Amino acid sequence: MEKDWYSLQELCELLSISNETGRNWIKAGRIQTDSKINGKCGFSAKAVKEIQKSLQREKSTRLKSRRNKSCIQGNEAYQNYLPETSENISAVGQVLETFRGSKITEQVMTALLAECALQLLYQAKGTTDIGDSRKLVEDLFDAEPERTQNLPKVQYVLEPGTDVLGFLYLSLRHAGEKKVTGAYYTPTTVVRKTIRSLEAAGKFRDGKTILDPCCGSGNFLIQFPKTVNPENIYGRDIDAISVKLTRLNLAICYPKVPANIWKEHIIQKDFLQEEKQEKYDCILGNPPWGYQFSPKEQESLKKRYQTAQRKKPESYDVFLEQALSQVKTGGTVVFVLPEALLYVKSHEKMREILLQETNAEELVYLGEVFHKVQCPSVVLRLKKTGRTLNTRGMQVEFAGEKFRIMQERNVKKNAFYFHVKDAEYRILQKLEQNSHVQYLKDHADFAMGIVTGDNQRYVTDVKVPEAEIVLKGTDIAKYRIERPKRYLIFLPEQFQQTAQEKYYRSTEKLLYRFIGKELVFARDRQGMLSLNSCNILIPHLEGFCTDYILAVLNSRLAQFVFQKKFRSVKVLRSHIEQIPIPPATEEQQMEIGNLVKKLENSIQDKQWNSLYEEINQKVAGLAGITEEEYKIIFPMQLS
Repeated sequence: MEKDWYSLQELCELLSISNETGRNWIKAGRIQTDSKINGKCGFSAKAVKEIQKSLQREKSTRLKSRRNKSCIQGNEAYQNYLPETSENISAVGQVLETFRGSKITEQVMTALLAECALQLLYQAKGTTDIGDSRKLVEDLFDAEPERTQNLPKVQYVLEPGTDVLGFLYLSLRHAGEKKVTGAYYTPTTVVRKTIRSLEAAGKFRDGKTILDPCCGSGNFLIQFPKTVNPENIYGRDIDAISVKLTRLNLAICYPKVPANIWKEHIIQKDFLQEEKQEKYDCILGNPPWGYQFSPKEQESLKKRYQTAQRKKPESYDVFLEQALSQVKTGGTVVFVLPEALLYVKSHEKMREILLQETNAEELVYLGEVFHKVQCPSVVLRLKKTGRTLNTRGMQVEFAGEKFRIMQERNVKKNAFYFHVKDAEYRILQKLEQNSHVQYLKDHADFAMGIVTGDNQRYVTDVKVPEAEIVLKGTDIAKYRIERPKRYLIFLPEQFQQTAQEKYYRSTEKLLYRFIGKELVFARDRQGMLSLNSCNILIPHLEGFCTDYILAVLNSRLAQFVFQKKFRSVKVLRSHIEQIPIPPATEEQQMEIGNLVKKLENSIQDKQWNSLYEEINQKVAGLAGITEEEYKIIFPMQLS
């Protein structure tokens, strides 16, 4: 029901933006509050409608960021889902071309899906007499199907283990809807690889019951080896059409199995609301990512799940927790998940549960495999043990290389860095256990660069009166600042967010790139301004000079720790605070400091590289790193 007025949180939910973004928009004057409503800061129903209309007119790019996908529009082929060799990719392309620029109604979409299903069933059964499977096709229509005119005449080809129906459905659906519901369907190549690994590990033997709790159109279920008894296959999903497509896909995959089996085993149901009981041998699939639970759903989840206690529960955390409660002790859970589960702080409760109840049997780092989703992913296979996690024997595939963890590790809930080989892990342990190593935590000031809220308005390439140089992250190189022709008039009261001015004006500060997979630091002695892609560090570690700390943070040793422990594309304060600063005498620091000054002034690549490597080896030596260990940190033949 429409309300008379809305709080900021309610407005943000309507706009599908975070509360933080909403507050920033208010500060920047992009949306106006009405303080006269019930004596509180809020928004009238009329104001909310105006904001929604304004954003729609502007086609605001802010609502199309990774967090806010609900405004994406259009129909397009869902790439990476089918194998590249599939003949059906071009068939679906023909369908989309027919409707280019037009809205595809549910009636038309249903008719297109039914036609595809019939063609595939005819081919699977070898006859147009498809028996009781016809009822599964008819179930696609909520009512008596109406005659639809001018449907494209497309020929689909039966390709065993290929989810043509799901591919067609995904391509027809509104792109924004996929994002809002958290529906990121798994590419078939990833599904098949996961199933082959499960089969090799014996997870399909001895009549084991298998559930996909978020089955979509059934891509995981149709990849099973034919030794799996259809009576042991189960699926759940809240999307009615997806459930119907899964039944059809299984009917195509198992043409002799009665249709009623699939209607009984594949059902439209919310897996998160099922009673907790150990009843499946294997639970697998790709749970929703970033599903937007309603306030009522959130309250219900908080009563049932440990991982739902955060402000906004993450759907894949809750699905994983529920899966562990539904699988038998000794059973298997294997999910496709964002890599962030392994190390981002907001998933710490889920990692704590995994530490207490499971062993990680296999972990495959996939990288970015989902269509238009910039989110590295993993396949995580767990064995429910009810005991503390043991890493010995764990299989890992990372950067195209496979290896096993052969030692038991002291895994902590703050981060799981299983991509680290045993030899690398021993170096990290050696550094952590060195009582003489120091850290910047509580011994440095950190400040973010300026968030103007509108760089097009405030940042210019033309020098105007009162404007001064402003730096971006890309202007920072190791030990050097590239001078850009980019200017800003410092008007903090007009900007979206700034740090205290004293940090920008400091003439002895370090600047570093905020975005990137590499630690990149340079010194600023001129008090220059910087944008939020270029952040500030002012060290106050007693007994250590700035030259030496700069050398350590730019070293291969620091980069090794950063890459192996954090797997991040952002350099966070918490990361920098965990970089070990090796002990060094005043004389040793002065020696390295002299090399730093030479390097800062070096313009010849050969001289720069020579100085850089000399600094690296000295820093590593002070940390107690041996020559063999240094070869592990930097596995290249040095000239």
